[in-house]
Formats: sequence, C-alpha cells, structure tokens
Amino acid sequence: MTRPEISIAIVSYNTAEYLRRCLETLRQSGTKRAFEVIVVDNASADGSPDLVHGEFPDVRLIANRDNLGYSRAVNQAIRAAAGTYVLILNPDIEVMEGSIDALAEHMDRNPETGIAGGKLLNPDGTLQYSCRTFYTFSTLLHRRTPIGKLFPNSKVVRDHLMLDWDHDSVREVDWMLGACLMVRRDAISDVGLMDERFFMYFEDVDWCYRMKQHGWRVVYVPDATMKHVHRRESAKGGINRRLLAHLNSMFRFFDKWNTLLYRARKDRDRWLGAFLLAGDLAAVNVAFLTAFLLRTMLQSVLHRPVFTLTAYEPFLLLANLVVLSMCALLGLYRRPSARDTLDDAFDLARGLAFAALVLMASTFLTRSELHSRFMVATFLPLAFAFMLASRALFGAFARALRRGRFDVTRVVVLGERDAAREIATRLEERPELGYEVVASLSDRPGEEERRFRDFWDADGIGEAIHRHRVGEVLLVRPTLGGSELARLALLCRRDGVRVRVVSGVADVLPGHLPVGHVLGRPAVDVGAVAGRPLGRARRRVFDTVLAALTFPFLGPAGWARATRPPREDEPHERVRGFAGTTFRRRLAGDRRLADSIGHVLRGELALVGPRPAAPEEVEAREELAVLFDLVRPGVTGPWRLWAGEGLTREDEVSLAFSYLQNQNPWEDLKIVLRTRSPRPQTSRSHR
Repeated sequence: MTRPEISIAIVSYNTAEYLRRCLETLRQSGTKRAFEVIVVDNASADGSPDLVHGEFPDVRLIANRDNLGYSRAVNQAIRAAAGTYVLILNPDIEVMEGSIDALAEHMDRNPETGIAGGKLLNPDGTLQYSCRTFYTFSTLLHRRTPIGKLFPNSKVVRDHLMLDWDHDSVREVDWMLGACLMVRRDAISDVGLMDERFFMYFEDVDWCYRMKQHGWRVVYVPDATMKHVHRRESAKGGINRRLLAHLNSMFRFFDKWNTLLYRARKDRDRWLGAFLLAGDLAAVNVAFLTAFLLRTMLQSVLHRPVFTLTAYEPFLLLANLVVLSMCALLGLYRRPSARDTLDDAFDLARGLAFAALVLMASTFLTRSELHSRFMVATFLPLAFAFMLASRALFGAFARALRRGRFDVTRVVVLGERDAAREIATRLEERPELGYEVVASLSDRPGEEERRFRDFWDADGIGEAIHRHRVGEVLLVRPTLGGSELARLALLCRRDGVRVRVVSGVADVLPGHLPVGHVLGRPAVDVGAVAGRPLGRARRRVFDTVLAALTFPFLGPAGWARATRPPREDEPHERVRGFAGTTFRRRLAGDRRLADSIGHVLRGELALVGPRPAAPEEVEAREELAVLFDLVRPGVTGPWRLWAGEGLTREDEVSLAFSYLQNQNPWEDLKIVLRTRSPRPQTSRSHR
C-alpha cells in the first residue's frame, strides 16, 4: 500500500448525520494527494460506528467504550496516523474541492509552519470568524460576563475575533478553531500531542500556544475553504454540561499559562507554609475554646471555680506563642509540600510535648491559678488533633488539585540520556505527583538537539524558563562539571526555579542540605541559594554589627578613611556591586582595613561573599551578574582562602555557589578569622 501523505482525523460523539456528510464530502473533494481517514468514536449512542462500518469501509475506525474526551481521542488518531501531515476535522465540517491540497501546498512551501487552518464558512456561505488572538483578562470580561452584552461591538471583542481584516490573505495568527487544522508531524514530535487534561474546549488554544513557544508558526490559509456548522453549544443560554466543560477548560488554561499564577506557584512552599501557619493558629485557638467549654461543663465534677474567658488571655497568648514557635523550630513550615500527614503527626507530637513542658513550667513558676492544669492537659491534645486535621485537609485539597491536573509543576529533565528519559516517562505516567514534563534532554547533547542548545545557551535559559513556565529542573545522573552545575543553578535561581539532583550521591550529602525523593530516588535541592530579601537583611545586620565592632580600633585617621570613599582623582578601580550598582575602590596597593570597613558600613561590600569584579567582567559573564544580583561581593570569602591554588573564575563561581548553599553567620565568622592565615587548614565546607 502507498503510504498516505495526509492522515485525516475525525472525532465523533453522537454526530452521525454530520459525520456522514463530512465523509461524503471527503470522497468528493478531489484531493490529489494520498490520504487516509481515521474516525475515533467516543462511545456514541446514535449508531455512528455502524454508519462508518456500513457506508465507509475504507475508513479506519477506533471505537472507544467510553467518552475519553476530545483531546485524548485526537491523540489516539495521531498515534495511529501514518501521514506526514495530520488534518484534524470536526465531524460538522463539509470539505470543499481543493481545500486539502491548498493546506498541504502551504505546508510544503513553508517548513516553519507547524499548524495551518483554512477559511471556514457558515452553512449559508457567510464568513465564519475562525481566527483569534490569545485570551486576556479584558477579553474574558467581554466574552464571558454581562459586560459583553453591554458592549457587543467593543474594540476588545473585535480585536480578539480579528474582525477587522478581509480574511482573504495568508496571515500568521495566535490560534484558530480546532474544526480544521493541518499539523506537521515534525511539529508534533517537537511540541507534543494535545494536552489530554483538556477534556473538551481550549485544547486548540493550548496547542497553538505551545507551537508558538517552540518557534513554529500558526497560519491562516484562505484558499483552503470549508463549511462548518459551528453549533457553539457552550454559548447557549443557561447552565449546561458544555458550558461547564468550557469553563473548566478555561480555568485549566489560565492555571497552566497565567504569569501571576506561575510566579505564585514558584513560591508554592512559602504560600503553603503561610496557609499552614494560619491554619495552626486557628486550630490552637479553637482547641483552647473547646477546652474551656469542657472545663465549664465539668465545673460540678472538678469542684474548682471557672475563671472568665478574658482572664485566660495571657495564658492563651503564651500558648499561641509557644506552640507556633515550637512548630517553626521543628521546620513544620519549611518545604511543607515535601511532608505528609505522618511526618506532621510525629513532629507535632514533639512540638506539643515541648510546649506542654513550657506551659506547665510557667504554671509552676508563676504559681498562677489561671494556668489550670486541666486546661493544659485538655488543650494540648485537642490542639494536636485540630492542627493535624487542618494539615490533613490542606493535603487532601492539594492532592485533589493534582488529581484534577491543576496546580501542576512544569519540569525539564536533564541528564544522562536514557536515565532522563526513564524519569520523564515515569513522571508522565504518574499524574497524581503533580508534574508535567516540558522536555527530557541530555546534558551532553549532540548538534542535532536544538531544544537543549536553546535552553542551555546563556542568553536563553531565562527566556526558555519563562516561555515554558518551567517550575523545576531535575538533573538525573548529571555529567555536568562543578562550574556548569553552579552556572545552571544560579541562572535558574534568578528566575525562582528549583533545581534538584536525582542521584544516589544525595544519600551521602551533608544533612543540612534539603534532601527529598523523586519516584523513590534520593534528590538533593541545589537551587536553594541565599538571596531572599529576609536573608539579605539578616546578613546586612550581621555585617554591620561586626564591622562596627572594629571601628573603635581604627583611630581618627582610620575613621576618616572609612567614612570617605576614594575621590575621582585618587587611584581607584570601578567595582560592580549588588543589584547593578557600581562604586569606587582604592587599588590593592593603597588598600587598608579602614577601606574594607567603610565599604561594609556603606553597604557596598559584605564581609564574606564572591570576589569583587569590574563591571565589564560581570557583564561578560551572566552567571556573575546573577550571583551579584543575589548577594553582595565580599571583602573576603572562599576565593580568598584558596587564592594560592590558582583558581579560575569558574572555580571561584563554584566556590561561591557551594558557600551560598550552606551560608550562615558562624561560617562567615570562621572565614573572616581564617582570612589572615597564609594557608588555611583543609575544611570540609570548602573542599
């Protein structure tokens, strides 16, 4: 048999009469190219499968026992298709003569086109506006709320529906109705199939959006003319199943691609930690009120007076402070997404046991009758139950979102080729884990792997992360060198993207590094470097206090030198400071302790940090710019301790990254004290 050049895919669901007419017009279309027709029936009850068997025996039929949804059925057809091009048609399309050839000829002449769509006409022959711009918040207000009825001809609607051009010229567009789309096989291999999370509606918008992300064009071809009934059942009055499906898909699309939601999702653990803290606060107070109610009900049994609720205010304030502080110290609000109910139960039990000791001790030391031992003994178990229930509810809600394929983390898997593919495949098979694999790529690519080169290029990582809404990078058995890993982590960290190494080596890494698991494999987080505003503020206070302590020993001349930066006419060098700032620094031969103290007090340098560099050097190396956007350069640092070892700038960046993984005031103090030693003792922290 001749291999078909075009595979025509049609999904039917209770559309027997429309399907018959569509298949008849395909027979009569006069298409000169070899083609095959694949009909996927989603458990129709109107005899559609029998119609195809009986009247169109040359059509391949895939009959599903259940309604699997439109996008999943289209993907079934694509997997079964053999053509270079796949033409997706709705069953309510009437194919006109020459239209299929016109689409194929455009694809032949324009290899950069990933999707081509034809001109659609209404049954009466009038133009059907099938091209669209991507949705915006304003578009939704005008299309899906009563505002649209008040302003039916607003510019927002006209621009979205692209009403103000003649539709007789070839034009690149944002997206087109999925009723008639010809898709290039190579584009499908690059971008992927339709997203099966869209049961019905918005799968065409999402596919076109992804095509453009990967550099493929979406083009309107007016010479390919077809008639389309376009029933628009979701737009009919009242609430119906189609409308609900449309709204569900719309929310799913915005959950996937909205920039604000994407930014919030990158800080998911911080938001979740804040919600858990609020839930614990509520649980503690509800537990106290419940204990007070029980104490009141048992007044006749306990034979002691019941104090008023207001009299317990100091005790309640202390209880809130102690319980929540214990939970914070035990890390119950750090990376809560990596925890489960059993983790919470054990840590809550520990925290509340310590809280009980503190509260009981306060009762004994203050000899206060207000701190009723019955209240403490009743309140804490209730607090444990309510806090655990609150966390279980949050966990159940998060799992429900993941099961519904909302709030999904988009991930790039890099590493040894086969290992990366295996992890990516398993993640795709486990949707309940809440991951969507954007790409599975080798970290040692060949020249043919365009997608990796675009991602790995220094100017492209940030753009690729934002364009694909990447939330995490998994490195699986990576072969990257230390400087390459540091560079990748820093560039990803700039955009708030988590980087984790999935490897057995995670088992032997220091315990103070966050270690978790991915599909049962140990994974260490190497993206959690310093640079958060609160962390920078803490470091700034530490540096200022330590520098100020040395100020009295400088003497009057040193004070004057520390408070005065070098003048323009003095020998100096320009140094790139924090977040794009520059400042003057005396040359090494003229530099004294007072100069360093002055830079620290003015906020130009930190006591410990990366080696200062000239603005030109930083501009030439993006990882340096990212590093200096996260932290201030330092008077000293690991780079200075190991200055005699012939370090390259790449080595210094790796050292700075390693230091930032584990930075704390004690490490800073040790580095400052070691700085004057001619040769440092070997330190595990900086090997």
